Amino acid sequence: MRKYVFPIILILACFMYCSKDKNPMNSQNNYSSTYFPLKVGNTWYYDYPTPQTNPWAMKTIDSSFINNNTVYYKWTYGEGVDLVYNIRADEQGNIWNLKNNSEYLWFDFTQDSGSTYIYNCPDSFGDEIYYYSVSVRKNISTETPAGVFDDCIQLYFNIPQVMDEEKIYTFAPNVGLVRLQNNGWSTKRLTSAIIDSATIGN
Repeated sequence: MRKYVFPIILILACFMYCSKDKNPMNSQNNYSSTYFPLKVGNTWYYDYPTPQTNPWAMKTIDSSFINNNTVYYKWTYGEGVDLVYNIRADEQGNIWNLKNNSEYLWFDFTQDSGSTYIYNCPDSFGDEIYYYSVSVRKNISTETPAGVFDDCIQLYFNIPQVMDEEKIYTFAPNVGLVRLQNNGWSTKRLTSAIIDSATIGN
């Protein structure tokens, strides 16, 4: 009987070693989204004023990291802008925002058109804390310098008690954010993008 013990242990050890994924980015909690493709290097360019020199005219996924066995992506702006969103997708393709060690469902693409949900990440205006109400529109078309995109989802973020804080995000399938209207006074439209190494638009 003893002569069989070592081969069995060796086989079990080999099985455990071979089945262990050496690449943490292949974690079972690493998802992407049809409406927000998550991959390092994906970059979006917008027709913001002076886009060639304005770092706010670009958004990019510049890196990723593991937190609690889940892959997060750093969504940021161009060089010189110290603003980073740590985001991930769930199994349904919705986007979560990791902020101050808490997660918030940011972009919920599974809601029905015409429905509303609450973005539970607190935001302060003056001395008050508020939460955004998000209205959902689906199956819309959006024209940008990068082209016309169909089957888009529009998420309208609003705090009724506060003026000029509205944000309207429009996402196109397999592209991502193609239009952003911010604070009621500025609009960014997609001019081009690099998604999974493929160029979209000009």
